Amino acid sequence: MLMKKKPTKEHHASSYYVGIGLLFLCWPLHASFIEQTLGAAVVMDATAVYFNPGALTAISKTQLITQGTLARSQSQFTGSAQQLSLGITESGSATTTTDFILPSLYISIPINDKFAGGFAVVANDFNSDLEGHSVLRYAQARNHIDDIDLVPAVGMKINEFLSIGGNLNFSHAHFIQEPILGVTRLNVPEGRSLNNSKGSSLGGDFGILIKLAKKTAMGFNYRSAITYHLNGTSSIKGPQIVYSDNYHFKYWTPARSVLSLSHFLNEKVGFIGTIQYLQWSIFKEADIYNFATQSGSTAFINPQAHIKYNFHNSWLLTLGTIYNISSKWVVRVAGTYNQSPSNGRFQISTGDGLVVGSSMGYQLMKNFTVNCSYGHAFFKKQNINIETAQNIITGFNQGVNDAVSLRLTFTA
Repeated sequence: MLMKKKPTKEHHASSYYVGIGLLFLCWPLHASFIEQTLGAAVVMDATAVYFNPGALTAISKTQLITQGTLARSQSQFTGSAQQLSLGITESGSATTTTDFILPSLYISIPINDKFAGGFAVVANDFNSDLEGHSVLRYAQARNHIDDIDLVPAVGMKINEFLSIGGNLNFSHAHFIQEPILGVTRLNVPEGRSLNNSKGSSLGGDFGILIKLAKKTAMGFNYRSAITYHLNGTSSIKGPQIVYSDNYHFKYWTPARSVLSLSHFLNEKVGFIGTIQYLQWSIFKEADIYNFATQSGSTAFINPQAHIKYNFHNSWLLTLGTIYNISSKWVVRVAGTYNQSPSNGRFQISTGDGLVVGSSMGYQLMKNFTVNCSYGHAFFKKQNINIETAQNIITGFNQGVNDAVSLRLTFTA
């Protein structure tokens, strides 16, 4: 049962979904935070299932990798938010913290001299929280997102120099979005809607591994875009009660092209460089349907809101080195330049980033290796100048990310 009132299409969603746009932006980037910092499409272990299935044939024995990553992203907006309908302007700063839990599992199995198979389970669980007395409490929201990807893969060796492969990515996402609740200020009513939606989708990768020389390899991987059709409920529970069971919208992850070159100078020292091109321009505009919202003291269901993102395609560049200290110890260090795809006229986000990372691996036993990784990202200030029918938000946003990872590798 929907209670409807005819609003303008951007009446309330325009400010609410500003914050959601930033959170969506972080999702696929954090899903492989450590791997992006340290590696690329030249992958010589079971993670090739996910990052380049063309490299599966380079793994001579059955291998199992379990990995857990904990990450935290913090950003701070400094500026002002003006509510045009009331003529009220608030100035100050607001800090947003997002915590990530990213478990994953990879299995690679050589079938014969020509073929290899594998399977991966990659999960993302994260929460974004905005401080309760923030100047942005009407423009951003608290969010929780779960995502799990099931990835079967196969690789084929064409000859001693060339291998190809592909995978399918069965993905399921669950979004919970709710606004900040707390003490009402300036006689402005807080929104109280709870939005709960789920959706599944299918994507895939195509990968190539080329052995240019004994100590030199080049890899390429293309990951397709994924479109989610998310459906669920949107409700406000008091003092008025409105409920929609036809809340829905689309969400995308961008296509990604990855090219890597790896070269070892000798048995101990090697270098790896990677260029990634992310097609964020898939995020141009979005429509959100049948969500609960509030105008003054009146709660109602907005039948449609049109949201502008206007992301642009971006580049991610990595250069790293690998040093085999001994037969048991290995150290990796890398730096990454991450171009921001966002537009400060439409969403509150950070600017371009520089990521530095390192990992250390130790072979505890013949068939068992432990790797520990750390990555830190610095982000430039992003100027924010958002103008909607209801709000004007101006200022700048900046942030940092930290991630630690533990990887266990078992080889048969």
